[in-house]
Amino acid sequence: MTPTTHPDIRTDEQEENISHLAGNEEEEVRADKSISLKLLESDKKKLKAFFKNLYGYFHHDILYKDVKVSEYKISLTDLTKYLIALELIHEFGGKSEKIEDEQAQLFFTYLPLTGDYDNDNVKGCCLNIIGDFLRLAKNGFKDYSFDYTKKKFSELRYDALVSTIACILNISWKEDEQFYIKTLLLNALHYLGWSTTDELNHQIPNLITRVISKTKQLKQQSYHLGEHLNYFSERVCNALTKAAKKRETKDFSKTATKGQIIYSSIAGIGYCYVYSVTGRNEYCLARPGFEWNENECEYINHFGNIVYSPLPLPYFTIVDL
Repeated sequence: MTPTTHPDIRTDEQEENISHLAGNEEEEVRADKSISLKLLESDKKKLKAFFKNLYGYFHHDILYKDVKVSEYKISLTDLTKYLIALELIHEFGGKSEKIEDEQAQLFFTYLPLTGDYDNDNVKGCCLNIIGDFLRLAKNGFKDYSFDYTKKKFSELRYDALVSTIACILNISWKEDEQFYIKTLLLNALHYLGWSTTDELNHQIPNLITRVISKTKQLKQQSYHLGEHLNYFSERVCNALTKAAKKRETKDFSKTATKGQIIYSSIAGIGYCYVYSVTGRNEYCLARPGFEWNENECEYINHFGNIVYSPLPLPYFTIVDL
């Protein structure tokens, strides 16, 4: 709840309140405001519960249920739940309602844009729910028999790609969070979009148009949205296409340094950034979708029941981004 000095309130709200007064105006207006606040808090509680349950389902019930890496394939139901989460983020992220409280006015915010990395703010939901969903997508999607279902799945998957990118771009990332926006965008394009240079060259222009259209529909736009859109269309898409070309021509690398972004299909790690390198050329990698490591304060790869284990990579693709 944040106060404001603006005295204005919508005329229709005033008329609605006045039309229901029966005599003791001060007490009745206060009672009406109290009920409104309770309703808002109830909606916020339901919103947070939805994100909490969805994260628990993706993260604990599927992705990290066992010590081994999950082989689960995303179903149509999973994709639908994910799309609902994205639309709720777009609808309620940063949304505020005006509340009258005696001499002051307060703003009630449903889902703050920033905060800790928990599922009670837009950035936390983006890192956790989107990160986990893209990690799950490493195994692909469930096969369906009926043509109608296949077509609907394909359409929803494309919608998920557009909405995911719009969500990532509409967040104000700090300087030390730039690896998050890079790896999230790269993995979204790779797992929800396309992986070959021919597909990317053919599909990217239309995707950029769709993403721009989606961001124009956002009710709460961040200050950095325009900058991020340019970064996505001019830098990220080109870097992804070049990385795909490297894989196709087998232009692999055998060494990388801390901070570089790499791609590997081993264990489905996807696009990550190098958190550290051992003397034996083993890599500790990080990206949203990996387990959060409290000691390192980072999303670091976990293999088996070890807190985090450096991974030997004989070769990989370095992303020039």
